Amino acid sequence: MKAKKHKVSALSPDQLRGVLEIAAAKSPRDHAMLLVQYFHGLRASELVNLKLSDLDRRQRVWAVKVERLKGSLETRQSVWEVKGKPLWNERKVLADYLENHRPKDAPTDVVFVSSKRDGPLCREAWNRIFKAYAKEAGLPPNLQHNHCIRHSRAKHLLGAGNSLDHVRQSLGHSSLNSAIIYTNTTDQEAEMAARDALKLLP
Repeated sequence: MKAKKHKVSALSPDQLRGVLEIAAAKSPRDHAMLLVQYFHGLRASELVNLKLSDLDRRQRVWAVKVERLKGSLETRQSVWEVKGKPLWNERKVLADYLENHRPKDAPTDVVFVSSKRDGPLCREAWNRIFKAYAKEAGLPPNLQHNHCIRHSRAKHLLGAGNSLDHVRQSLGHSSLNSAIIYTNTTDQEAEMAARDALKLLP
C-alpha cells in the first residue's frame, strides 16, 4: 500500500507580491496580517489568536511569541524590518496598523481586530478575506486558501538554501517528519532549478 502523498500548494514570490499589493492598497490591517502570517509561517488560527502580550516591542528588535497548535513548538521570532522594501517591511507595516488603525478602545486583547465589531477576527473571516485578495490577484483556485501562505514560507526558505531543520523551527514543527512535505518539488520548480544550473557551466 502506497503512503499518502501530501500536496503542498505554495505561492511564488511574485504571486505573493501581487496579493500583498492589493491588500496594502485596501487595508493596513490585512497587509499586516499577511506579512505576520508569512514571515512566521502561521496557521490561520494562530494568526487570529495572536495577542498584544505576544508582541515584545520594548527592544530595538521587536519579537513575536507564537503558541503553535497541533502539538507544535512555541516559538519566539524577530519581527522583520525589511529596509528599502515597504511592501515587505513587517515591522513598519505592523507598527502603522497598531498605532494608527487598530481601535484604541477595542474590547479585546488580540492584535488583529474585526473591522465590523471591534472584537476578535475569526479564522473563517480571514479565510474569506484572503480568498478575495487571491482571486483578485488572478491566482488559481488551489492557491486561494490562506494556508498556502504557510506553505509558501517553507518553500521560499528551502529555495533560498535553508536547511530542512531551519524550516522546521521557523514553522514551529516539533519534528523533521512534519516538515518533509515541503521538500516535494513540482516539474516547473525542477526545470527552473535545472536552468539555473546551466548558468554554472563553464
